[in-house]
Amino acid sequence: MEDDRNEYRLCAFVLAPMQRLYRGWRNRLHDLYKKFRTDEERLANIPEDVTPEDWKYMMAYFSSDAFQKVSKRNAANRAKLVTKHTCGTRSYAEVEESTRDPETGEKALPDQVWLIQHTKKNKEGELVWSDPKSKEIHEQLEEVVQQTQENESQMTRDDILLQVLGQKSGYFRGKGAGKKAPSKRVRYNENVQEEVQRAVEQAKESLVDSIREDVRAQLQDEVRAEIQAQMEEQVNEKVNAMIQARFAAFFETFSQSRASSCSSMNLDQEWQL
Repeated sequence: MEDDRNEYRLCAFVLAPMQRLYRGWRNRLHDLYKKFRTDEERLANIPEDVTPEDWKYMMAYFSSDAFQKVSKRNAANRAKLVTKHTCGTRSYAEVEESTRDPETGEKALPDQVWLIQHTKKNKEGELVWSDPKSKEIHEQLEEVVQQTQENESQMTRDDILLQVLGQKSGYFRGKGAGKKAPSKRVRYNENVQEEVQRAVEQAKESLVDSIREDVRAQLQDEVRAEIQAQMEEQVNEKVNAMIQARFAAFFETFSQSRASSCSSMNLDQEWQL
């Protein structure tokens, strides 16, 4: 069962870029088809990578009522877009990947990527926005990015885009085709996990701080007791030294006094004789 799911994911991962490349190739052929007014001109300018038979088939396909109906509908939907990218044939993912720093491996922040995707340089070399709405969204992205940096928030690049652009079912705005936004359940579970992880980290920090304070207090008591014992020992040594010095001085004075008394008695005896 799990192997089947992995095979399905692999097929979806491979087919998505193949479909995008095919649409790009077909769009290029359609642009060439529209470049000429008559089929004679189109047959005289067959693309190099297309056989004459395939080119005739594509000409019939582009001129069919079914294709014309879909083409007009897509053109109308395109005209309703409030933001227009300037990526050309490159996908959003390719533009974002091009911003990756070769040293750190980090991609540019969402506001910087959005700037690249929705601006182009004019003849004077100045950046020009593709439309006013893209510029407005860029300012909102800048504000959210600045807030996350100041608050040291754990918001990811995708979280920032979702907060500014909102979520559309089955489509990740600001990421282009192939990228799907996480469902509400997935985002809820991720938020719960983040809150639990944050609570665990806070509990660890609190426990570490408590242990650190207990150890510090114990060490302070031990150091204080050791210092006090050393001071008492030094005081006792000084007191003993002072006592010994005074005893020595006392005995020296006593010896001198006794010697003097004996000398006086001998003189008196000699005088009497």
